[in-house]
Amino acid sequence: MAEGPSGFEYKHVECPQVPAWVNVVTNDHAMFYWELTGTQTVVSVESHLESSIFTPDTLYSVTTDERFVTMDFKRATDIPNLPRIKEVEREYFQICVALVNLGSSPVNNYSTPPKKEINWIWVIVLGSFSALIGSVWYYRSKDKKHKEAIAQWTSFRASRDELLQENRAILNFTT
Repeated sequence: MAEGPSGFEYKHVECPQVPAWVNVVTNDHAMFYWELTGTQTVVSVESHLESSIFTPDTLYSVTTDERFVTMDFKRATDIPNLPRIKEVEREYFQICVALVNLGSSPVNNYSTPPKKEINWIWVIVLGSFSALIGSVWYYRSKDKKHKEAIAQWTSFRASRDELLQENRAILNFTT
């Protein structure tokens, strides 16, 4: 007779109310043997009255709302290689956070590299004041930052893929 799990650990996660995000979060956690036990959509609405600086006797209503999904997971504590799985999981999610901070999205498997942020108004203003030297300097500095961000993004994606490949044998891949 097979013995059941000795216990469980639990995890609570919040994500945007976007079906694709919910699927990614669920699938990513399943790789590390987490089982989805429940979800809840949270809608937080806040309303208050404000007055204008220019017309203090006029009040108007301001309403903001926030929507997100909470997900509850559980995982058995007697999974073989659980300490190593936890290490890989921690590293994996740290890499994913770094990719999101660089502007990538888990929805497209982090395949969007960082965007080059150029404020063309500054290029024109600097160019007009310094006869092209300022705008060239600005463009080059932004180009350098973009190349650094692309290098980071490439490195993080490779690290994430390598981490999963190296630990494929102990992770819960369905394919």
